[in-house]
Amino acid sequence: MKKPKIIAHRGYWNTGDCVENTIKALKQAQQLDIYGSEFDVRMSQDGVPLIYHDEFLEGNEISKSDFKTLFSAFKVAGHGFLPTLENYLTYGMKVPGHRLVMEIKDIDSIEEEFNIFQSVIYLIEKLRMQDRLEYISFSLNICRLLKEWSESATVSYLGGDLSPKEFSEYGLDGLNYEFKIWKQNPDWISESKKLGLRTGCWTVNDVKEFFELAEMGIDFVTTDRPDLLLDFSTQIA
Repeated sequence: MKKPKIIAHRGYWNTGDCVENTIKALKQAQQLDIYGSEFDVRMSQDGVPLIYHDEFLEGNEISKSDFKTLFSAFKVAGHGFLPTLENYLTYGMKVPGHRLVMEIKDIDSIEEEFNIFQSVIYLIEKLRMQDRLEYISFSLNICRLLKEWSESATVSYLGGDLSPKEFSEYGLDGLNYEFKIWKQNPDWISESKKLGLRTGCWTVNDVKEFFELAEMGIDFVTTDRPDLLLDFSTQIA
């Protein structure tokens, strides 16, 4: 049985005193012996890439709000400081062995997706972090833009609607699907391997699912409980 690599979903925040997708959550994940941390990127109306999962922040639609408003709303809600992408990457580079897995959120508008893509790669190149990052998205458009920007970029698709054979035609690197998709299609992991594709699963918080995925040969699991899965992973040779 292969031991899957563990990725902290939005950092290691499930500690009772932390908020997901924050610098603190990243720092706590960096202290664990795991593969890396996943985080979500959106962009404010005034063009600031920031780290947040949902489309709305305390009632403010992120794409239609300026960063100052969003920063204030986050702080007033008691969550501390809302990190920009530049903040997050700056802290991320301090632990070289800890991979950063960036999810660029899909947007309805192709034009808006291109705008956030441009802003993201500008910062990556500015900070020279090309070798530290991997990328995931529900948007095939964003995935393809990333691969066109850099052939060496590791880009995986989250959508769950493409078989390994269908996906292989896009020239990308991996399938990162939720557990029920792999469960419904038990041959897809082995098919992916034959096609040279990486395989990942989200969001795995159940130990039974973790071991089942390990038996299936999954490469990566993303979890809200990296501490728990790390403890149980010692049982896998």
